[in-house]
Amino acid sequence: MQDLSAVKEFLLSQPVAKKKSRDSRRMKIKDLVPEIRVLRSKGYNWEEIAALLKQQNIEMSKDTLRNYYTAFTQNIPHEQPVVHSKKAPTTPAVGRGKAAPAPSPSDPEQPPAASRKPNAVY
Repeated sequence: MQDLSAVKEFLLSQPVAKKKSRDSRRMKIKDLVPEIRVLRSKGYNWEEIAALLKQQNIEMSKDTLRNYYTAFTQNIPHEQPVVHSKKAPTTPAVGRGKAAPAPSPSDPEQPPAASRKPNAVY
């Protein structure tokens, strides 16, 4: 068996590992926003720009590139996710809920029924 203390010493002597940080990639894209904007204005799509960045050892998917670019051009902070909410309609759908009350005969907004013109049919 190998002496375990030699293995421990070997493991602890290793240099700090370089890790690919998403934040460092984000910051690179933040610094490259003006150049990416120029490429987009020249007609490059996200996949082509991602391939150009890969040639310069900045690897990410076209979707990640687009998301980072959009976040920086819309000034969306990194810590706050974008939330898309769907609002419920403010008026009930036809046939649901209570019917709207009929206008009162003394309502000045509504002309009497006899004086209203029928809708034209084309």
